[in-house]
Amino acid sequence: MRARWVLVATLVIGGCGDGESASESSPPGAPATTSTPSTSPPPTTLAATTDSAASVTEEPGTPPLPPTTTTATMPVPPQEHGLNGEWQVTSGVVNGVPVQLIDSAPITLTVDGSELSGVAACNRYDFIAVFGDATIGNVTPSATEMGCVTDGVNELEQLYLESIGPSATYVVDDTTLTWKSPTATWVFARVPSTPALPLVGTTWVLNGVIEGLGAFTTAGIETAQIVFADDGTFHGSTGCRDFTGAWTVDGDVVTTNEVTVEGACTGTLTDVDEVVVQVLNEGFAGAIDGDHLGAHPRDNLGLDYFAAE
Repeated sequence: MRARWVLVATLVIGGCGDGESASESSPPGAPATTSTPSTSPPPTTLAATTDSAASVTEEPGTPPLPPTTTTATMPVPPQEHGLNGEWQVTSGVVNGVPVQLIDSAPITLTVDGSELSGVAACNRYDFIAVFGDATIGNVTPSATEMGCVTDGVNELEQLYLESIGPSATYVVDDTTLTWKSPTATWVFARVPSTPALPLVGTTWVLNGVIEGLGAFTTAGIETAQIVFADDGTFHGSTGCRDFTGAWTVDGDVVTTNEVTVEGACTGTLTDVDEVVVQVLNEGFAGAIDGDHLGAHPRDNLGLDYFAAE
């Protein structure tokens, strides 16, 4: 289940052709032919398509040949491919070499019709696929560009993103998806669906930020959190300084006011602080997907939170 809303904020900061007919009549200047009228017209002579003097004669009243038809392979309707849902990589082999997975950086795949997305060990990725009979085309993912701080994660991520395409075949059952590209075999296990956590009362921990053309995370970013309380207030931290405020909800629109950010920010989380404050100031369209909260007021600005464990 996915919950959606739009958040609007007021912020107070302290501190910071048609082809030609093949038939031809007699050439101009040919002598006239006299004959006894007939009940049927004479045969029509067609000019030969070769350099020889041969000609092709079409008998009167002969029905035209039916047009040539080509049978196209139709895409498999998205609801029939059996992949819808969330999957997580359990093993991989690339160019014949087994992949060493990292427990703290899982690789996931979420399928919703022809839309595929997930987390490639660190960054989020997505692409639109074309499904055939157990085949997948157009596998060219685009991904965010957060720098991953755990050793080996960047390498694992690139290995996955570069080896799942550009095309693949798949075998799927209730619990396992085997995905084979020209260079790799990735095996996924189906992840049971998780009910969407409530907005209110959940401690949302920041995982990454999007600003301009890039995205990033950094050590200590998990100290940036936000909690919406059922008494109409919220509080949290940019990771560098605290903020508080009030909120109301009307349908799926959450409006915040009396937003105050305390003090000034210096240190390693200054860039994170700047983006968090900007999102709170602009307001955001957000969605809860299981334990993930995305806050993205526009394409080049956003926050990605996960529920605290």
